[in-house]
Amino acid sequence: GSELVESLEKPGANITGTTDKTPTKAQLELFGKLGKELKTIGVIYNTGETNSEAQLKAAQEAAAELGLTIVPVGVTTVNDIPKALETLLAKTDAMYNLTDNLVAASMELISHTALTEKYIVVQSYIDRTAAAEGILISNGFSYSDLGSQTGEMAVSILNGEKTPAELPVSTIEKTQNVVRQKALDATGISPDLPVIKDAEVIE
Repeated sequence: GSELVESLEKPGANITGTTDKTPTKAQLELFGKLGKELKTIGVIYNTGETNSEAQLKAAQEAAAELGLTIVPVGVTTVNDIPKALETLLAKTDAMYNLTDNLVAASMELISHTALTEKYIVVQSYIDRTAAAEGILISNGFSYSDLGSQTGEMAVSILNGEKTPAELPVSTIEKTQNVVRQKALDATGISPDLPVIKDAEVIE
């Protein structure tokens, strides 16, 4: 969308690399595994960020396949987040956090609101900081692994094995779920559900 490459499969110019794009459909499927009727999902996104708009579109397409309804609320600054949360609390069953810079910058507020309102939040990346203790489930991968993968691509270019133009932009397929205990307690989700038992649970 930003025209850095012609396509992810064939960059076509002197640029390639890795992306932290996450498996949107698999993440949205988590809502159906929590033992509650969660059909209307709120999404806060930065209207000025191409990356966020692309993620929102992917979420809407995946949601349609899963029988979910996405309620998007666009923001332009962190000052818009409180009103966006108020809107979503009134209109949705749960929330899906994109990999969005404004959302990340407002994590403490989102987390606190989720705990206070017993609001379920599924996040498209893992945040192990105390600020994210109200996020029920984070799904993501290791950025160390992504860095190693990027390094391997650089080696193949420097060794003359491949050119950037012919080396596809790559992603990491393997992800893990991280569950926060405080959010689990607040939302009343059963710890015996398979999706919870199979996840890493942290305070």
